[in-house]
Amino acid sequence: MKPQIIKSKEYVQEKAIITVSDSEYIFFIIADGLGGHSAGELASKFSIEKFIEKIPFQDLSQEKASNSIHETISEINRELNRFAQNNGQPDMGTTFTGMLLHNQLCFSFHVGDTRLYHFDGKKVQLLTDDHKILWEKSSTKSKYLLSSCIGGGSLDIQIDIQSQINKLEGGSIFIITSDGVHDFLSESDLFDIITESPTLQKASKTILSESLFRGSQDNLSLILFKIHN
Repeated sequence: MKPQIIKSKEYVQEKAIITVSDSEYIFFIIADGLGGHSAGELASKFSIEKFIEKIPFQDLSQEKASNSIHETISEINRELNRFAQNNGQPDMGTTFTGMLLHNQLCFSFHVGDTRLYHFDGKKVQLLTDDHKILWEKSSTKSKYLLSSCIGGGSLDIQIDIQSQINKLEGGSIFIITSDGVHDFLSESDLFDIITESPTLQKASKTILSESLFRGSQDNLSLILFKIHN
C-alpha cells in the first residue's frame, strides 16, 4: 500500500505534513513554496507527492538511506524544472526539509532555508545550514537570496543529508520551521516557549502567535514532534 499523506494545511503555499506508511516509515516534511502564491503551492505539493511516490523504501537501510534520499530529491528537482518550463513558470520552486524515522534509522534531509532544530531539555540546537547568499546589506536590513532549492531552474542543487541517530533519545523534541517563523524567533525564544508550555500543542500555538506578534507577514509552517521511547 502507498504511504498515507496527512496534510496540516490545504490550499496554502507551504505544506507541512506527516507521512506514515504501513511499514512504519515516518516522514516529517515542510516544503516552503517559491515563485508566487499559486506557483509555490504547486511546487511544494508536487515535490512532496513525488518524494513519497519515488522514495525506494526497500533501499532505506542504514547503509543506503542517504544515497537513496539524495537521488530521489535530485530526480524531483529535474522533474519539477521540466514541469515548470512546460507550464510557463520557470521560477517555480520550493525548499524541502524533513526527517525520516524507521526503527533505528533517523535521517534529516535539507534543501533551502527551512530549518530543523533539536531540543534536548537543555538547549535548542540548529541542525541545518541555510542555503542562502547575501544579496544586499544596509544599516537597517540585509537581504538574502536562496542558493539552493528544488526547482527554480537550478540543475545542480545542494542537498544536505545527515544521520541524526545520536539525537534520537526519549524526551527529545525536533522542530521544523519555515522562515516566517525563524526569521522572528531565535533558538533561545524557541527554548523558552517549549520549556514553559505544558504540551507541544500549546508550544506550537505560542510559537506561531509570537511570530505574528513580532511582525511576520509570511505564511507560517511549523512541525514539532517528541520522541517518547
